[in-house]
Amino acid sequence: MTVLKQHVRRELATTGALDALDDRERRIVVARYLEPPVPFKELAVELAVSTTRIHQIKERAFAKLAKAAARSEEA
Repeated sequence: MTVLKQHVRRELATTGALDALDDRERRIVVARYLEPPVPFKELAVELAVSTTRIHQIKERAFAKLAKAAARSEEA
């Protein structure tokens, strides 16, 4: 497991940041980082979007997670 994935798992577990995500964003983050990784193609089929859209949603989700983590650090 990469250092990034370890960090993501630890942050998500301790901050409750997943609550900041909508269902689709949460599914992508969980499928890619908290479970054995699901390929982007499989997620695209499951969510009926393109793989490019999966990448875009993942990026938006990480931006939301970063904001949620920053807010939790300020508190």
